[in-house]
Order: sequence, then C-alpha cells, then structure tokens
Amino acid sequence: MVRLWKAPSGQLLGTLQGHAGAVLGVALSGDGRLVASGGLDGTAKLWEAVGGRLLATLHGHTSVVRGVALSADGQLVASGSEDGTVKLWEARSGACLRTLRGDRRCAMSAWTSRA
Repeated sequence: MVRLWKAPSGQLLGTLQGHAGAVLGVALSGDGRLVASGGLDGTAKLWEAVGGRLLATLHGHTSVVRGVALSADGQLVASGSEDGTVKLWEARSGACLRTLRGDRRCAMSAWTSRA
C-alpha cells in the first residue's frame, strides 16, 4: 500500500491499496494530482492523489517494478523493472508507448523534463 502524507504536518491524507505485494517505487506528478507506484507484482499503477482513485494498472513487465517516474506535466509515466526494461506509458490511456532495453541493468531514481 501507499500512504500519502501532508508535509510538513505529517497528517495522513490517504491510503492507496491495490498492489499484490510490496510497493517498491512511488512518484508524485509536479502538479500534485497524480501518483505512480510500482511493486513486486510486476505492475505500475497510476492514481489520483486526491481521493485515491485507481486510474490505470500498467501491465507489461515480466518482473518486479523497482522504480516509477512521472513527467512534470503528468502526461507520461516511466517504469523500470528487474526484467531489464524501462517502459514509457501514456498516463491518460495507460498505453505503452515504448519499451527500452539495455544490455546492463541500472537504477532509475529520477526523471525530469523541460517544458
């Protein structure tokens, strides 16, 4: 599960439940409207930050999703998996736009874009 907290007060704003197993990566869109999560179940999920409604479950990885990121405008989601791929998704539709494969595994810690 993912818990959303108000900074700096520490007030619990909501709980996002839906992964089958532990959540390993979480990202918040620049405007604070979307949350992306990835976990042991091999999926990435996209949520409304306010209200916690599940918008999409992104299927396609064949192993654990360790990292997720959202573009500054919240239009794109990136997910990195132990299957050796990074997938780029359209947030609105949940469609996989591209799968990137590397010959080496790397950690995905942050993603920024310029408007």
